[in-house]
Amino acid sequence: MMERFIPFKGVRFTSEAQIYSIPPISQPYDKITPLMYETYLKNPFNIARIILPGGYENRDYGLAKKLYNKFLSRGVLRVDNSPGFYFYQVEFELTGRKFRRSHLIGLLKLPGNEDYVHAHERTFPRTVEDRLNLLRSTSVNFGQVFLLVNRCKDFFEQPENEPLQEYRLDDKIHRLWFIQPTPRISRCFEGAEFVIADGHHRFKTAMIFRDEMKEKGLLTPAIEYRMVSVSHIEDGGLVILPTHRAARRPYTIGSDFSKVDSTEKLRKLMKENVHSLGVITKEGIFFKTYNELLTGAEYLEKVIFADYDPGDINYFREIEEGFRFLKSGEYEVLFILNPPDIKDVWDYAISGKLLPEKSTDFYPKVPTGLVLYDMNRSFSDDHTGKKSH
Repeated sequence: MMERFIPFKGVRFTSEAQIYSIPPISQPYDKITPLMYETYLKNPFNIARIILPGGYENRDYGLAKKLYNKFLSRGVLRVDNSPGFYFYQVEFELTGRKFRRSHLIGLLKLPGNEDYVHAHERTFPRTVEDRLNLLRSTSVNFGQVFLLVNRCKDFFEQPENEPLQEYRLDDKIHRLWFIQPTPRISRCFEGAEFVIADGHHRFKTAMIFRDEMKEKGLLTPAIEYRMVSVSHIEDGGLVILPTHRAARRPYTIGSDFSKVDSTEKLRKLMKENVHSLGVITKEGIFFKTYNELLTGAEYLEKVIFADYDPGDINYFREIEEGFRFLKSGEYEVLFILNPPDIKDVWDYAISGKLLPEKSTDFYPKVPTGLVLYDMNRSFSDDHTGKKSH
């Protein structure tokens, strides 16, 4: 029987890729803006060149494969000598507070008849097809699928030795350690349930690719695994940011709303009331609570957006950005939401319930390029790591 969570020989950037002012890692493909892409290009070996091959707007998946092989032949990327797990930690600040979030990176067996990986958001065919074409061309996982788990807490403690690598990206510190594999790790995760925090499209892509290769008679054990980055659900560094909505159509403020005099007051009220909603129009700032046991995104979808066309809605993270939407004249109203509780996300996913699009924004994202999984080079039948690293 194939084990559920196993080590692998990761592919990592060598020091030659780290001598530039910009590190070789990047934000995930769907978070890279045109300006960020241009900045990443200042490093000739940045991973963005591969995950967005041919430019920000265009896609040349054949180029992605050529660049990856070029980086390997140049020695800019190198396969580790022995299989292992990888401990990843990100250090960041938010609203004046310091956080650390820890992950254990390994290979997860893709589910078959037994469903132990649970989504909480929908996927979209166009995005899946884009990532699928990249995977078909390269057979490499460049980025992580970020998962949550509620067991094996002992394996999420920071190692005492020095990290293999340390990167600074977007004012955050990213550290990576090699973890010698032991049977205890794989055994602990054997019966685990996982919830996808981020990377729904990447996970769906892996499932489709496996099924395609099985149909063609080309399935190998390496293809039956996907590289994942797992955090414990009780990690103090798990943060979900709210994603607010801007609507092109006006909204009538009902009598159940109260007017507030500032966004600071609105933030305070919403922090004190989990089931609450803020609305901002050119006429002012309004606040209400609701009794329904729904996340903010669910409440909008079921109670307010029933008559809205999806094309009428846009998304933003910072309220200040929302005000720019209003000033442009293109949007009539802003809906300010609380983020869902992490436990609620877990419970929804485990029960098979999907949240509306952009319900969660786990912050910060796990960078792409920390460690790669090459299906032709990284998979090992030896999960003991007996060879010296």
